[in-house]
Amino acid sequence: MKLDEFESNGTAWFNELERYRSGEFSVAAYQANTAMQDYSHVEVGDNFLFVGIFDGFNGTRAAEFISSSIWEKLKGKFFCFQLPKIMNHHT
Repeated sequence: MKLDEFESNGTAWFNELERYRSGEFSVAAYQANTAMQDYSHVEVGDNFLFVGIFDGFNGTRAAEFISSSIWEKLKGKFFCFQLPKIMNHHT
């Protein structure tokens, strides 16, 4: 799919390339079903990158829950300070 087709497609979206201290990244999603059931979560720090992609197979409840809660649980295990939330998307 070409970029202009991707942009005009009602079932696809993306974030522009963003620059961070450790590099650049972008996020894109394509909706294959009637309703988007997947969620994602991205956290970027000076020395880490956390990416979670959660498949909402047969509904959104589990994917939405884990996307909104897993980072809070994991960061307490690895970091002793608060980090800003970068993205939490219903993709």
